[in-house]
Amino acid sequence: MRSPKYFTFIIGLWILGLQLLSGYDVPGFVPDQIVEYKQTTDSSGGPVSLNLEIFKPAGHSASDSRAAIVFFFGGAWNTGSPSQFHPHCKYLASRGMIAISAEYRINELHGTT
Repeated sequence: MRSPKYFTFIIGLWILGLQLLSGYDVPGFVPDQIVEYKQTTDSSGGPVSLNLEIFKPAGHSASDSRAAIVFFFGGAWNTGSPSQFHPHCKYLASRGMIAISAEYRINELHGTT
């Protein structure tokens, strides 16, 4: 029979995994720049700003020519967050790429269908 410590460890890993996969902010992964790319409205006509969350390599300058990638989170237009891909963006920026996580309207936040 397995010890209670083993089960506590497994449950702790499971909870951590759920937090990482949930699409909510993960501490330590902060974009280098946030750029508004679109002004739109929610389902009630209220204003909504949609942003690009940009991660840049160390020492990057605007005149650099680098590979780039743009992530769009999943969630079938119902739920999700650009922060879902922050760990991926941070890693790719550390390898020399520009990595961007894009925001779009979702039902959970903007009431869109």
